[in-house]
Amino acid sequence: WFRHTKYMVHGGLGPLVGGLVVTRQAWDRIPAADRAKMLKACEKAEQRLEAGIPRQDTTAVQEMTQRGLQVIRLSPESAAEWKAEAAKFAETMRGSVPQEALDLAIKERDAYRRTNGGGSR
Repeated sequence: WFRHTKYMVHGGLGPLVGGLVVTRQAWDRIPAADRAKMLKACEKAEQRLEAGIPRQDTTAVQEMTQRGLQVIRLSPESAAEWKAEAAKFAETMRGSVPQEALDLAIKERDAYRRTNGGGSR
Protein backbone atom coordinates (compact mmCIF):
# COMPACT_ATOMS: atom_id res chain seq x y z
CA TRP A 1 0.00 0.00 0.00
CA PHE A 2 2.86 2.40 0.64
CA ARG A 3 3.35 2.73 -3.14
CA HIS A 4 -0.15 4.19 -3.37
CA THR A 5 -0.27 6.04 -0.06
CA LYS A 6 2.20 8.75 0.87
CA TYR A 7 1.39 8.97 4.61
CA MET A 8 0.96 6.59 7.54
CA VAL A 9 -0.18 7.36 11.06
CA HIS A 10 2.32 6.06 13.61
CA GLY A 11 1.00 3.49 16.03
CA GLY A 12 -0.49 0.06 15.71
CA LEU A 13 -4.14 -0.72 15.52
CA GLY A 14 -3.60 -3.85 17.54
CA PRO A 15 -2.80 -7.40 16.73
CA LEU A 16 -5.11 -9.54 14.71
CA VAL A 17 -6.26 -12.44 16.80
CA GLY A 18 -6.74 -15.90 15.41
CA GLY A 19 -7.59 -19.18 16.90
CA LEU A 20 -8.22 -22.82 16.31
CA VAL A 21 -11.69 -23.93 17.29
CA VAL A 22 -12.31 -27.60 17.91
CA THR A 23 -15.52 -29.08 19.24
CA ARG A 24 -15.32 -30.88 22.57
CA GLN A 25 -16.40 -34.07 20.80
CA ALA A 26 -13.53 -33.84 18.27
CA TRP A 27 -11.01 -32.83 20.96
CA ASP A 28 -11.95 -35.79 23.12
CA ARG A 29 -11.31 -38.17 20.20
CA ILE A 30 -7.68 -37.02 19.99
CA PRO A 31 -5.39 -39.11 22.24
CA ALA A 32 -4.24 -37.19 25.33
CA ALA A 33 -0.56 -37.41 24.33
CA ASP A 34 -1.37 -35.86 20.93
CA ARG A 35 -3.47 -33.10 22.52
CA ALA A 36 -0.48 -32.19 24.69
CA LYS A 37 1.74 -32.05 21.60
CA MET A 38 -0.80 -29.87 19.80
CA LEU A 39 -1.00 -27.46 22.72
CA LYS A 40 2.79 -27.26 22.95
CA ALA A 41 3.06 -26.58 19.20
CA CYS A 42 0.45 -23.82 19.49
CA GLU A 43 2.31 -22.24 22.42
CA LYS A 44 5.58 -22.29 20.46
CA ALA A 45 3.89 -20.69 17.46
CA GLU A 46 2.37 -18.01 19.70
CA GLN A 47 5.76 -17.20 21.23
CA ARG A 48 7.38 -17.06 17.80
CA LEU A 49 4.67 -14.71 16.49
CA GLU A 50 4.75 -12.47 19.57
CA ALA A 51 8.49 -12.02 19.13
CA GLY A 52 8.64 -11.88 15.35
CA ILE A 53 5.72 -9.73 14.28
CA PRO A 54 6.80 -6.53 16.10
CA ARG A 55 10.27 -6.92 14.55
CA GLN A 56 8.74 -7.40 11.11
CA ASP A 57 6.54 -4.35 11.59
CA THR A 58 9.50 -2.19 12.56
CA THR A 59 11.57 -3.41 9.63
CA ALA A 60 8.70 -2.92 7.19
CA VAL A 61 8.09 0.67 8.29
CA GLN A 62 11.82 1.43 8.04
CA GLU A 63 11.93 0.02 4.51
CA MET A 64 8.83 1.94 3.42
CA THR A 65 10.18 5.16 4.96
CA GLN A 66 13.36 4.76 2.91
CA ARG A 67 11.12 4.55 -0.16
CA GLY A 68 9.26 7.78 0.59
CA LEU A 69 6.54 6.92 3.11
CA GLN A 70 6.01 9.73 5.60
CA VAL A 71 5.09 8.59 9.11
CA ILE A 72 2.88 11.04 10.99
CA ARG A 73 2.82 11.02 14.79
CA LEU A 74 -0.48 11.98 16.39
CA SER A 75 -0.65 14.62 19.05
CA PRO A 76 -1.87 13.34 22.44
CA GLU A 77 -5.21 15.05 21.77
CA SER A 78 -5.62 13.38 18.38
CA ALA A 79 -4.62 9.98 19.82
CA ALA A 80 -7.26 10.39 22.53
CA GLU A 81 -9.86 11.27 19.89
CA TRP A 82 -8.86 8.19 17.86
CA LYS A 83 -9.26 5.94 20.92
CA ALA A 84 -12.66 7.48 21.71
CA GLU A 85 -13.88 6.81 18.16
CA ALA A 86 -12.54 3.25 18.32
CA ALA A 87 -14.40 2.70 21.59
CA LYS A 88 -17.63 3.96 19.99
CA PHE A 89 -17.09 1.58 17.11
CA ALA A 90 -16.48 -1.34 19.49
CA GLU A 91 -19.82 -0.64 21.13
CA THR A 92 -21.55 -1.05 17.76
CA MET A 93 -20.46 -4.70 17.90
CA ARG A 94 -22.73 -5.27 20.88
CA GLY A 95 -25.49 -7.53 19.68
CA SER A 96 -23.54 -9.07 16.81
CA VAL A 97 -20.85 -10.32 19.22
CA PRO A 98 -21.83 -12.10 22.44
CA GLN A 99 -22.02 -9.48 25.20
CA GLU A 100 -19.78 -11.48 27.54
CA ALA A 101 -17.09 -11.78 24.86
CA LEU A 102 -17.16 -8.06 24.07
CA ASP A 103 -17.08 -7.10 27.75
CA LEU A 104 -14.14 -9.42 28.37
CA ALA A 105 -12.27 -8.08 25.34
CA ILE A 106 -12.77 -4.48 26.51
CA LYS A 107 -11.72 -5.40 30.06
CA GLU A 108 -8.53 -7.09 28.80
CA ARG A 109 -7.76 -4.20 26.45
CA ASP A 110 -8.07 -1.71 29.29
CA ALA A 111 -5.89 -3.85 31.57
CA TYR A 112 -3.25 -4.07 28.85
CA ARG A 113 -3.31 -0.33 28.37
CA ARG A 114 -2.91 0.28 32.11
CA THR A 115 0.16 -1.95 32.32
CA ASN A 116 1.71 -0.81 29.01
CA GLY A 117 1.48 2.94 29.26
CA GLY A 118 -1.81 3.33 27.43
CA GLY A 119 -0.40 2.06 24.13
CA SER A 120 -2.61 0.58 21.45
CA ARG A 121 -0.39 -2.43 20.84
